[in-house]
Amino acid sequence: EPLAAAAFWSAPGHERWHPNPQFYYLEGAGPLFDMGPYYLTALVFLLGPITSVIGNSTRSGRKRKVHTGPLAETSISVEVDTHISAIMTHASGVQSSIMVSFEAWGSRLPTIEVYGTEGSITVPDPNQFSEHTYLFTQTNQEWQKIEHSAGFKNAGRGIGLADMADAINENREHRASGDLGFHILEVMESILKSSKEEKRVSIKSSVKEIPIKN
Repeated sequence: EPLAAAAFWSAPGHERWHPNPQFYYLEGAGPLFDMGPYYLTALVFLLGPITSVIGNSTRSGRKRKVHTGPLAETSISVEVDTHISAIMTHASGVQSSIMVSFEAWGSRLPTIEVYGTEGSITVPDPNQFSEHTYLFTQTNQEWQKIEHSAGFKNAGRGIGLADMADAINENREHRASGDLGFHILEVMESILKSSKEEKRVSIKSSVKEIPIKN
């Protein structure tokens, strides 16, 4: 039974590879809106919809410059916080946390871990599609690789569209729905609101859980 989970993503900033990265640092962007949807969506699929958040955010004072392309060596203005963290409560009662950052030069943190009453699970990076899941249990205290069972290994970004087509054929709701997108958007907006107002923020929207079939 899951009790808690943690998700992490970090990088020094997209200006090190993107030829025109200014938009990543404008209102409506930053690490939360850029990378947060992958990790928050995974947490919602694993643990259910989120009911409240407590957020915190900050930014460094370091100067950022474009590293590649015709704009190389030009300066970037930073209008958003670049390091975001949050604690979230799910409708299931599970607590999860997330950290996304444009401020980390390096990290050895896992992408997602789930902690339960009888063990822990490391979940593959939801921004990639070919990594493995590992399980560590009370009775087997070595990390064991778990093979994929739902048929989605190496499926790539088209899997959401494929699921939509299957949902139409099977007369069911598809997983990458507008309701899910809105729920994740409200969670992200609420994380920043919580940070600004220094208080817990309740989430009004929800989303139906659709099991992954084997």
